[in-house]
Amino acid sequence: MAPSGTFGSAFQLPLFNPLIGDQARQFMIDAGNNALANDLLGTNNWNDVNGNGVVDEEDYLTVQLRRRTLELGPRTERYDTSLFQFVTGVNGYVFDDWQYDVSFQYGESNRTTVRAGYTNLTNIQNALETADGVTCLNGDPTCVPIDLFGGFGTITDEMAGYATAIALQQQKYSQRIATATLNGPVEFIEIPSAGAPLSMSFGYEYRKEKGLFEPDECLKLAPASCQGGAGGNQLPIEGGFSVDELFLEGYLPVIDGMAFAETLDIEFGFRWADYDTVGSNETWKLGFNWRPVSSVLVRVMQQEATRAPNVGEIASPVVTGLDNAGSDPCSVANAGNIDATLQALCESTGMSAAQVGNVQDVISGQVQVISGSDPLNPPDAEEASTFTAGLVWTPEFDTLQNFTISLDYYDIDIDDIIGEFSAQEILDACYQLGDAEQCAKIQRVGGDLTVAGAGIEQFTTNLKNLRAEGVELGFNFAWPMDNWGELQFSGTINKYLTQESQSSDTARIIDCKGYYSTSCDPLAELRAVQRTTWAMDDFTVSLQWRYTDGIDVEPVVIDDYYEEFRSIGSYSYFDLYANYHITDNITASLGIDNLFEKDPPVVGNEAGDTSSNSGNTFPSNYDVLGRKFKLGVRFQF
Repeated sequence: MAPSGTFGSAFQLPLFNPLIGDQARQFMIDAGNNALANDLLGTNNWNDVNGNGVVDEEDYLTVQLRRRTLELGPRTERYDTSLFQFVTGVNGYVFDDWQYDVSFQYGESNRTTVRAGYTNLTNIQNALETADGVTCLNGDPTCVPIDLFGGFGTITDEMAGYATAIALQQQKYSQRIATATLNGPVEFIEIPSAGAPLSMSFGYEYRKEKGLFEPDECLKLAPASCQGGAGGNQLPIEGGFSVDELFLEGYLPVIDGMAFAETLDIEFGFRWADYDTVGSNETWKLGFNWRPVSSVLVRVMQQEATRAPNVGEIASPVVTGLDNAGSDPCSVANAGNIDATLQALCESTGMSAAQVGNVQDVISGQVQVISGSDPLNPPDAEEASTFTAGLVWTPEFDTLQNFTISLDYYDIDIDDIIGEFSAQEILDACYQLGDAEQCAKIQRVGGDLTVAGAGIEQFTTNLKNLRAEGVELGFNFAWPMDNWGELQFSGTINKYLTQESQSSDTARIIDCKGYYSTSCDPLAELRAVQRTTWAMDDFTVSLQWRYTDGIDVEPVVIDDYYEEFRSIGSYSYFDLYANYHITDNITASLGIDNLFEKDPPVVGNEAGDTSSNSGNTFPSNYDVLGRKFKLGVRFQF
């Protein structure tokens, strides 16, 4: 990825360093004395070497330096992974028509990662301590003073060699699964109107999963690893879970061949699981499939489900990184709005009275966070209630073949979602609502949230609720054209009715339907995919249309966006694909994605969270590569 840098890391900077320009040195001296006069400078961030009580050229100041080190090259990670898996089992029949299947599988993945191109913060600190620009004051002959104070090229190859950090980390993941199932008909349970007995499946499953993360000493250094631009230090961690599960599923025919009920079947299932992490839980489903006539199917299903946290959610290393935030209410950007209540809340998170309203604001829409797993407070299982109802129509037409049209409604409601509070949610809950629990998550150093050791605790936990509701229309049919082959049409249209989430009782409800922001990955209210295919003998050509409705910035934050970045219009992409069977064993294909080379929208770097916004747009939602050609030949033997 992009070259590394110091990214605001704090250094003990000797103001006598000859590589510092005179104007920059005087600016720092003046700023230091101004901070001293306002009680913002102490022995923790100023070393008065000559003891004269003022900041001057002979002293050391704690200074945040923001210099991207392009001369070190890009940041790279090389993964060397080995994995294996084996499965063994046996299956057969008992009692004539009951089938059994018993299996065991074991899998393991091991990865070693080499991380290069990052700045070595410890070495840069040594390299900054120079009085002549040639040698370092620590006496190490391998130390090369570094010039961070000029433009590109002031860092020489020798400086870069000393300032570069390479780190290693190892990861291991293993999984054991033992499963036994028994399936067959229950002949003595049969409804007279059905004509077929109850079919059942019984089973047992044991699963054990374990993960391990082991960093080298470079990554373990605290509070920041030796690698600048890689977040904070990373400590070793391992963990996992085991679970025993019992389950059953059944399919009960109720009616067959009656008026207004050509078929009626009931489908049900139950699963009991006992985890060594979250205890026992149960899931179930109950639904029916009803054909009043042969061309109409009505399907309804209610399910209650649970999901226990996975290995990554209970055993991730605690790391320092960046997350999105709009502003720090205790910073200089909000100084004019700080009243007595907010002043007290800011001080409760580790700020002195003089620091409130004087520290820097959020930089580039991001704030430092401390994330990972909290072993003392692991997340509990999440629970979901899912309801689906649909109608499928399969009429017979003289001019159309394989005609199918379906309409489905879904309502998915998840409680105790496993996830993380956003950084801005924690800031708002503390400084706007006075939530002491959230205030305790804010760790400041020198009143700041951007220096090493500072950040907002964002450990994996349970959030309150997430709900998605919508309808989906699907269709498929073909139109024969005699000697000209046939035209085939298929597609799906999805419309969201609801898409809301809430992290806690005090947090705001976030409605993402039709919006984007740092709290909402782009979510169009209407999306559709349609494909038209012409098939004739050995030749097939198809045109696919991908459509997404227009979206806007989430209304609650719209004032924080430039007017040009507040909306994205509807988008249509067209993809062309052709396929030709040259022989029975050889097939050639040609594809063109984004046929008309539609450009992605430009919305600025801070229009969405960093997991979805890259390069001023949303590459997971819109095509950033333009027109793409694909050519393939397939041989079968």
